[in-house]
Amino acid sequence: MSTRKQARKKALYLKEEFTEEEKEIVRRYYESLQDDRRFVCEDTITDKEFYEMSREFCKQSEEKHAVIISLDHLLLVLPDNKSLDRFETIANYVNQLRKEFKNVYFILLSQFNRLSFQNVADRSNEMVPKASMIYGSSHFEFLSSYIIGIMDPFKMGVTEFMKVNRERYEWLEDFMVDEDKKGKVAFDTVGNLFYFCLKARESDNPFKNLFIREMDLNADQKDIMNKEFKTPEMSMPKTPLFGDEQNPYKNVKPNFNTKDAFGITEENSEDVPF
Repeated sequence: MSTRKQARKKALYLKEEFTEEEKEIVRRYYESLQDDRRFVCEDTITDKEFYEMSREFCKQSEEKHAVIISLDHLLLVLPDNKSLDRFETIANYVNQLRKEFKNVYFILLSQFNRLSFQNVADRSNEMVPKASMIYGSSHFEFLSSYIIGIMDPFKMGVTEFMKVNRERYEWLEDFMVDEDKKGKVAFDTVGNLFYFCLKARESDNPFKNLFIREMDLNADQKDIMNKEFKTPEMSMPKTPLFGDEQNPYKNVKPNFNTKDAFGITEENSEDVPF
C-alpha cells in the first residue's frame, strides 16, 4: 500500500466515531494507566540505565509480594558501551537483579527472526515456532523459566494451521477444522491467536504446549476476515455455441498442400539426411 493510500485510510479512521465496544476498550486501558502500582518509562534508554532504574525500583519495593518488570522490547534498548553485545549485557543485569531481589520477575519481549518462516503454507508443521527462532534467544533462553511464542498465522496468509492428531490437542477441539484423508486435523486461524509454550522450567512434568485465544472482534470484523481468504470460484471458458446461426468456421480448410510444403523425398538424393 502506498504512503498516500495509508494516509487516506488513517484519515478515515480518525473521522469515524468510536463504537460502544471500542469506547469500552479505551476506557479499560485508561483506567489501567491510573493504577498507582504501575510505572511506565516511555523514554529510550541504554542497557545500563535499564539496570539502574530497575534496581532502584526493586529497592523501594523489597517489602512487596512481587515486582514485575516488563521490557518492551529488547531491540529498543541502546548499548551503553557499543563494543559490548547489548543482549548479553541485559542478560547479565537481569541475572544480577534476580539474585539480589527474590521477589522480582521479568517479562522480556522480543520478536521472531525475519527468516524464521521460510515455508508458509496451510497445514504445514514447518511453521511451528521454536525457541531458537526468537531474536536474542541465545542470550536469554538459559535464564528464562518460561518462553512463550505468540503467532497470528492468518496475517501470514494461512487459514488452516498445522497438521496434528486430534487426540494430541483434545482441549483445542473447538478450533479444529475437518480431517484430511489421513485423519489429521488443522486449526482455524480466522480471529485466533496461537500461544506456544516453548520452554517450561518444570519440563520434566507433562504440560500443554499450545493454547488458542479468540481475538476481541465484532461480527463485522470477523466477517471481513472470513471473506478475505475465501477461495474464488474458477470459471472455465465456455465452448462457443452457434445455435441456429451459421458456424463461420464450418468450411475452413488448410490453404496449402502439405506435400508441396514438405516435398517428396527422393530415395537416391544425397541431400536427404535420413
